[in-house]
Amino acid sequence: MRSGRARLAWSLVLLSGLALPARARADFLIQPAVHGSLVDVGHGLAGGLELTSALAWLPIPEVGVGLDLGLLVPIQPGGSQDADAAGRTDLVLSACPAVWLRFGRDEAWGFVRAGLGVAAQLRAGRLDPLMVGVLAGGFVVAPRQLPFHFGFELAGGLDLYGGPKTRAIGLGAFIGWVL
Repeated sequence: MRSGRARLAWSLVLLSGLALPARARADFLIQPAVHGSLVDVGHGLAGGLELTSALAWLPIPEVGVGLDLGLLVPIQPGGSQDADAAGRTDLVLSACPAVWLRFGRDEAWGFVRAGLGVAAQLRAGRLDPLMVGVLAGGFVVAPRQLPFHFGFELAGGLDLYGGPKTRAIGLGAFIGWVL
């Protein structure tokens, strides 16, 4: 008897999905960004410049899956004249598969994305691997007259395993295209 109820429930779910307006195709999103960040890469707090690119496939307007790619350059106070400059992090590279949640209208929407992936710190000529989690949220303006959208986001990352500790939070701007 239970399997009959389960089949009926799934049938209703599938039929209700047919009542939704169909889209001609899924959207692909490309969104490069620049962030000014507060970072800790194993030797205290510093500023940083982060260049990222978010790529996503949105099979429905509200949910997507994608990949966040990042390059973080810590800007250390004191520069290279410090005695321990050889042990400092030169840059952090990251690649994180992410899930997107999008809400709002076509002309303006908010989003949240979260991911879990890998990163590597380049320090003293060697790469230290890490597992990192990333979280970002922001707001997008997409005027119908323009072929692109733009906005701002607050993004952060945290090391979960391996290598020296890596933490960053940054505020930035982006421009993007929906293909």
